[in-house]
Amino acid sequence: MVTIYLWDGVGCIGGNKILIEDTTKERSLLLDFGKNFGEENKFFDEFLKPRDRFGVYDLLRMGLLPPFVHLYRKDLIPPDFDFSMEVPKIKPVGGLLITHAHLDHIGYIPYLSEDLPMVASTVSAALMKSLQDTNRQLYSELVAVAGKETTENGVIKSSSTASLRARPFLLMQSPQDRDAFTEHVWSTCFTKKSYMASAPWYGSDTCSVAEFNVRSWPVDHSIPGAMAYAVETSAGWVVYTGDLRLHGTKGALTRAFFKEAAALNPVALITEGTHPEEINPVTEQQVEERSLNTVKNNAGLTIADFGARNVERLLSFLRIAKETNKYLVLTPKDFLLLEYLNYATEDVPHPLDEPCVLVYISPKSRNDGWETHVISLLSPEKMVNSKQIHARPEDYILCFSYYDFANLLDIDVHNGCYIYSSSEPFNEEMALDHEKIKNWINLFGFEIYGRLGQVAEAFDNRDPFHASGHIDANGLKEMIETIKPKYLIPIHTEKPQFFEQFKGMVTLINPKRYDPIVL
Repeated sequence: MVTIYLWDGVGCIGGNKILIEDTTKERSLLLDFGKNFGEENKFFDEFLKPRDRFGVYDLLRMGLLPPFVHLYRKDLIPPDFDFSMEVPKIKPVGGLLITHAHLDHIGYIPYLSEDLPMVASTVSAALMKSLQDTNRQLYSELVAVAGKETTENGVIKSSSTASLRARPFLLMQSPQDRDAFTEHVWSTCFTKKSYMASAPWYGSDTCSVAEFNVRSWPVDHSIPGAMAYAVETSAGWVVYTGDLRLHGTKGALTRAFFKEAAALNPVALITEGTHPEEINPVTEQQVEERSLNTVKNNAGLTIADFGARNVERLLSFLRIAKETNKYLVLTPKDFLLLEYLNYATEDVPHPLDEPCVLVYISPKSRNDGWETHVISLLSPEKMVNSKQIHARPEDYILCFSYYDFANLLDIDVHNGCYIYSSSEPFNEEMALDHEKIKNWINLFGFEIYGRLGQVAEAFDNRDPFHASGHIDANGLKEMIETIKPKYLIPIHTEKPQFFEQFKGMVTLINPKRYDPIVL
């Protein structure tokens, strides 16, 4: 008997946490372990966050983490921990399959036991390592664990003696030069702690984890390195899409996944359904063409604002900079991200090899270790400051987001365009954040391009400056009709009614959180 538990990602967008149990196996298997932003934002905000000094306590008490204490790091469980709740029994978890490096799929990994084997693409691992290296908070401990200790009054704090220890990773789609990736990405450490950087294992597209045979496929998404998985169980193959689409530059990979997954005659398909209302979505090529025309017609400074780790969009603006004879100005975080990705995949160039790429350096009283590393790689000609941009604003495209906008006070340019090339707001809270962005842009008199400042439902037309990271209605139909699973399980969706049309072709299961699905 095979049982699937959907711990989260049900009736909402993101927060995926899926467990597969098989009576023929001694251990169970996790698929993703993401943060549910919608639920967490009901209680917390920028100034009120879960208390790191109590480890997993706050998130467990509020039901934001699954109530299985043995899943989590022992150094994050407070002494005299008492969590009175009837908890269903599960087999020991023997591994985690990571589909991609968006936080709604990986955001709660820092709380998991440091010994739990992880499976991810090499590109996803590079993204996760970059995120950890540029942050020092508990939530960034994605690929390595900084040991904690408990004080006399029961508060958890960073240990002054514990080493930083890499989690065990199996990296699929391994890079051509594994040694270079291990040395220049996986083994780098910018903290004062000693780093136990055990080399990852490398694989291709199949592996065995927690006694399960696993197949993986690269798929198209708005972040590189995304994968779909199939897990062989005693009931048949269970296929899990993660997040995917057909309208990006790698849509052919997604269709190849459809075909190969269908050949497995899967018993179940667990699929995302983020945008089932969307038809004929804007493509990445269309976004690049419209952004190019906007930059060509702009006589002043250009600001390009796109989602964190949307490397495909960043590379589009790199091509735009080349075609318009402008410099593409990155933040140091973007530089480190591209450096890491260059060691992971040939699809991403090293920023030092691109003459039109510069790095914006703002004055700071102290640089973190990773910033010192970036600056050490840059010649004076590869760095740019506010005075240089102020003098010739028409020469630059700034890759700035909201959190970089304070630098506009130093640059002090009041002529140009702002291209908002990121996701539309899906709730009122995001719309309010967008109002802050508009206030900044209006302060400097820039013309705004792209959908900004309104709730998504207010629009009948498509955003010409953003391509969604998710599959549309026709793509979902094509996938389900191609794969033809026995059971269809939609998650990562607020519109499960879309899938009613497939009844008869498949057995549709509308899941409930924690309720077991027996295959």
